[in-house]
Amino acid sequence: MKVDLKTYERRIKICKKCPDVRNSLGVGLTCGVFLPYGNNIPNTCGCKLSWKAKLKNEQCPQKKW
Repeated sequence: MKVDLKTYERRIKICKKCPDVRNSLGVGLTCGVFLPYGNNIPNTCGCKLSWKAKLKNEQCPQKKW
C-alpha cells in the first residue's frame, strides 16, 4: 500500500536533510550506502528512498518518519 503524495514529499524532505543519505549514481537517494554494495553505516538500511518513502508500512531506521 502506498502513501499519498503529500506524505511521500514530507518523507523525502526529511531524508534530504539527513547526513547519512547518499545520492548514488544511477540509483538516486539512498539511506546510507545502497544495499547491493554493502551498507556499513550504523542506523541506515541501504534502501532506495524513492521506493521506501512511498510504502505505507515502511519507516525510517532512525525514526525520523
